[in-house]
Amino acid sequence: MKKQDLIKTLLFTIASIFIGTAAYSQCSFTGLDSEYCSDASPVTLTGETAGGVFTGAGMTGDVFDPAAAGSGNHDITYNVEINKAKYYLRPQVGEPWGSTSNTDAMDLAFGSGNWTLGILELLDPAAIFTNETGFVFIDGSDQGADELETFLTANITAIEAWVYSGGRLLMNAAPNVGGDIDFGFNGSTLVYSNASSSVDVVDLKHPAFVGPNTTVAGTMTGGSYSHAHITGNDFTSVLVNSTDATNIVVCEKAWGEGRVMMGGMTMSSFHSPLLEANNFRANLLSYMGYGKNKFYLTAQVGDPWGSTANSDAMDLAFGMGLWSRDIFETLDPLEIFSENTSVVFIDGSDDGAIELAAFLLANQSVIENWVNLGGSLLINAAPNEGGDIDLGFNGSTLIYANPSNSVTVSDLAHPAYVGPNTPTSATMTGGSYSHAHITGTGFTDVLANSNDASIVVLREKAWGEGRVMMGGMTTSNYHSPLLEANNYRANLLVHMSELYDGTFCSTTNQVTVLEPIALTYSTSDEMLGMDGSIDITVSGGLAPYSFDWDNDGTGDFDDLEDLSSLTNGSYVVTVEDDAGCLYSETITVNSQLGIDNQVKIAMKLYPNPTQGETTIEVEGNFTYVFTDLNGKVISQGAGFNKEIIDLTPLYSGVYFVKVSTNEASETHRLVKK
Repeated sequence: MKKQDLIKTLLFTIASIFIGTAAYSQCSFTGLDSEYCSDASPVTLTGETAGGVFTGAGMTGDVFDPAAAGSGNHDITYNVEINKAKYYLRPQVGEPWGSTSNTDAMDLAFGSGNWTLGILELLDPAAIFTNETGFVFIDGSDQGADELETFLTANITAIEAWVYSGGRLLMNAAPNVGGDIDFGFNGSTLVYSNASSSVDVVDLKHPAFVGPNTTVAGTMTGGSYSHAHITGNDFTSVLVNSTDATNIVVCEKAWGEGRVMMGGMTMSSFHSPLLEANNFRANLLSYMGYGKNKFYLTAQVGDPWGSTANSDAMDLAFGMGLWSRDIFETLDPLEIFSENTSVVFIDGSDDGAIELAAFLLANQSVIENWVNLGGSLLINAAPNEGGDIDLGFNGSTLIYANPSNSVTVSDLAHPAYVGPNTPTSATMTGGSYSHAHITGTGFTDVLANSNDASIVVLREKAWGEGRVMMGGMTTSNYHSPLLEANNYRANLLVHMSELYDGTFCSTTNQVTVLEPIALTYSTSDEMLGMDGSIDITVSGGLAPYSFDWDNDGTGDFDDLEDLSSLTNGSYVVTVEDDAGCLYSETITVNSQLGIDNQVKIAMKLYPNPTQGETTIEVEGNFTYVFTDLNGKVISQGAGFNKEIIDLTPLYSGVYFVKVSTNEASETHRLVKK
């Protein structure tokens, strides 16, 4: 095993002990079924991690109401803004030089009350350097340098593991005691010498210079601005001595999934111009507290056509040293596509197309899930080998055909055309500008062939909480006009990035509210006796359906859809669909028996159906006879105007009651529940 691989494995093992091995924050929710009847009762959903917000049709707070959502497929989303803890750690001796400028900077960066102070000699490192902490600022300046060195000696392994798993650390000391301090992270050292009275910002595109607090200054002075400088490996300089750029006052580097920044600065209260110095100190904290990683991924074969154009675009977009490069064939997808990464630019052009196709085939679900949780992805290939490439994201394909020598910006209001790098051009040419084009659904066109807009060279779409952009472009060194083309490529990357990314967790589940069950029917009257019929048609709900007619008892759902051989009367059918949704309808079959000379009795029979007693109302004297379906007499008697009959002892089912007067008789159907 290579030495660097051994170190990586050791750090990952340590990180697993202190932090856990989750690749990114997961949130979920329970209580939502996949299907609901249209009249289903509201349900309460429970989100995990707690404190999130539900959105979607039918949602009020944490309650989902199917009726309010309406029929159809609905996405219910649970969003959680994960505000990880932020700490400022210093020795017990107090603030360096009695100044509150570090505290003021934390307040300006994160807001008063939104961070925690810890004392190096008293704190529990295992409680701070956890997955619940996003950012730590450690300062051991002035009389606290020895205490800082003691703290680091005891805890640097745990700190390195925390950063490796995604933590972001700003470590600073302008000593007035002691000597050099081992800052860890592969041989980094704070060297207590060569104080700087004037420093320059190395990259004016660095987030700490850009904002969010303005104004800032490219050169700052102090007496001294720093008491020490940093040495080590793989760093990018942030602040350097104005007269000697090898005297590095602040620098930074990626470490696993996290980032570490180191410095030898005194308090900003000693710096000039004061407002700009205070803003810059707060911006450093904002950048380290909120920033995320950005990656450019290529095949091991190297940059397409040996050009540095893609790397130059990353530098122009984000600043030199503020992004990382990795290789399809050797990278760990769960390290790249994690909550600590906001932007990934993948390019498989030239001789890297086959490797890109294999990488996507193996990792598409991981990539799509990362974008769904809020990641921004630019994936591009101008192949010189292979064929079409499945880019995922619901059937998107890179078609290795129809190269474009000229492309036109589809929307001049698009951020990639507007800036921040200008000038740009609405039409760009190249031979070829692209080797391929993109097909798929749900996209918005960004660049299209100048002569045939159906050949789309670059397009984008939202995907969950994130977004994906896909293209078939060659590298911008082949494009014309060159300055505009380079600016446009960098602007694409800026468009895909958010400068100050928070940590966000989102999960979405789909729910279907079924169409209400609907029933239509036709009937045939009883003509000759027990020859009536009912023919029903059911729609809505979820087929297949089960039927329960009340003419043979209820609750069994073992009946045919339609009925025949019926006498006149009312029949109740209950329909149950495959999702358990219910619908009932009462249908009346009329009688044509002896209709020409039939004399109607003005009578009432209620309640019908009944669970116990039923009442017969007929003006004057009458008689009644109750029979079952087989014609067996159950009960009989006589009444005057009104008679109440107790049917409680009878079994549930269908019965007939024949009521007679001196003028006529009628038979009615009665349901006993």
